Amino acid sequence: MTKTRRSDPGPADVDLSGAARAVVRDAGDPRIDAHLAALGLGDVGPTAGGRRARDASTPAAETAELRGRVSELEARLTASERRARQLMVVVSGAAITIAVLLVLVVAR
Repeated sequence: MTKTRRSDPGPADVDLSGAARAVVRDAGDPRIDAHLAALGLGDVGPTAGGRRARDASTPAAETAELRGRVSELEARLTASERRARQLMVVVSGAAITIAVLLVLVVAR
């Protein structure tokens, strides 16, 4: 099947063209501008709702804050690793104890 093109715009084309012009002229929802600005995608910088506006810190202060957070996370990771090793020792000891008890029960 071949489609034939119409050379004259029909009523549907006129309606779409008018709708397109209306969308282009529409100011839009101002709430989306705040979201785009918070993401750094708007025409202006982040608004009061954005993270950087709430935390108006310099890059050096932000770096120091991040370093502190990394140190805290490393300390928590070290503590978790220590607990995991302790748990491994306890489970291994329990497994050895169970094995020894089984041998003693079977040997009787």
